[in-house]
Amino acid sequence: MPLHQLQVHRFRNLRDVHIELGAGLQFVYGDNACGKTSLLDAAHVLCSAKSFLGASPRKLQQYHAAGFSVQGIAQQQDHAPRRLQYRWQDNHVRLFVSDEQVKRVSEYARLQPVRAVAPLSYHFLDDLPEGRRRFIDWGVFHMKHAYADIWRRFSKSLAQRNAMLGAGVDRDAMAAWNRQYARLANVLHEHRAAYIARLRPVIERFFHALLPGEDLQVGYYRGWERSRDLAELLGENFQRDLERRFTYYGPQRAELSVKLSGVAARDSASRGQKKLI
Repeated sequence: MPLHQLQVHRFRNLRDVHIELGAGLQFVYGDNACGKTSLLDAAHVLCSAKSFLGASPRKLQQYHAAGFSVQGIAQQQDHAPRRLQYRWQDNHVRLFVSDEQVKRVSEYARLQPVRAVAPLSYHFLDDLPEGRRRFIDWGVFHMKHAYADIWRRFSKSLAQRNAMLGAGVDRDAMAAWNRQYARLANVLHEHRAAYIARLRPVIERFFHALLPGEDLQVGYYRGWERSRDLAELLGENFQRDLERRFTYYGPQRAELSVKLSGVAARDSASRGQKKLI
């Protein structure tokens, strides 16, 4: 994803910055607190519409400033250069592509896939599975843009089923929802599994280049037993779900497993190995 130009106005500790970028790898260097991380975060916000540091837009603007803006020129393969703009003003985010406003963040973010690798990125292996599911979903979204709609429909189905469990519905009333939920869950899983199948050899190839002699295995658990039909499993476990008041089986429990020589990397890998992974 070549980024040819970056302009930043009142973003974090950057007041007015205009940078022309060349082709290939770019290095940014300077004294402590001069704005290197702010510049990288500005590029991330421009391409993905969110901070890789997890900050809300309100916290990214300068003190007493009415807002901020980040814009630049980026180019995808086989496409003409696009002017992107992220503007935070009057407590609202406004996104523009080639001077046309984009309403949905997903429509904006799909144009320029970007991934930040930061000093604490190794926590990816140590944190809860939710972060690893987000990583999978981010990749699937950029491989198949229709995935965002599939994910939204599944999330609504899950929320509806959980609400019905909380209301104490009977088994018969839940049967139709089980079928709809299972259908969307299977579609979601198929897209995730296809992405992991394409990602696995890439991860392993790079890892073997970085740590020759080590054996890395990347696995994927879909959120329910491989040999079981999800709709049947939901029916069998209806009473348990009713007591718990939430849906136990499904893609919301999917997990990306990373093992080093057969042992979970979070337990066996050193901090240096985790950073390489």
